[in-house]
Amino acid sequence: DLGLYVLKEGFDKTFLKRHFKNAKGNLYDGGFLKEITDAIERTSGEGPDDYSDLKALAKAAQEKDPAVRWQKMEELLDLKRFINFIALEIMMSHWDGYALKKNNYRIYHDPVANKLVFFPHGLDQMFWDAGFPILPGMEGLVARQLVALPEGRRRYLESVASLMTNVFRVEALTNRINQLQERLRPVLAEIGPDALRNHEHAVNDIRGKIIRRCAYLEKQVAVLVARNTSFDAS
Repeated sequence: DLGLYVLKEGFDKTFLKRHFKNAKGNLYDGGFLKEITDAIERTSGEGPDDYSDLKALAKAAQEKDPAVRWQKMEELLDLKRFINFIALEIMMSHWDGYALKKNNYRIYHDPVANKLVFFPHGLDQMFWDAGFPILPGMEGLVARQLVALPEGRRRYLESVASLMTNVFRVEALTNRINQLQERLRPVLAEIGPDALRNHEHAVNDIRGKIIRRCAYLEKQVAVLVARNTSFDAS
């Protein structure tokens, strides 16, 4: 008996073909606590093998002139996807991801759009802090330099508000948990009463964390977005 396991889809050619018109672009593995300026592993791709795509984005993110930085980042990065990516990492309190820790991420250079796309990875320690701020200090170079720009912060907050309305809804999230819990109960009951009891406790715990996180985010969105609060560089 091998017990209960989680099966997660890998980032490979099958995944890329499902989500992109061309799966021959460079796919990078961010590795452990590495930035795009580091020599991260290229796991597949037929693009240039000199990291020129990542170097260009890093240079753009470090541009001093705000207007030029925004223009260059918009040219090289799938901005809408990236902003949603970092927004969801923060909303889920994913402290071990790219935005907050420059960790647990993949990057794909889409040959069709000629833009870089970030993927989340290793989401195994989420929702720990219900009161985690919407605009925390970010370690990830691209995330930090993007939200430091007024237009970047504005779009980021708009993304949080939109996700709260359309995707990150407490009813949808908890209903999905409830469905999975019901599906697993008979299996765990066969394993034994301790397995069932431990799982019920774990499910109740994560469900409660999600409910508290959603409640906090709703309050923050109301303050920061609905009232159009402005932010300075600090």
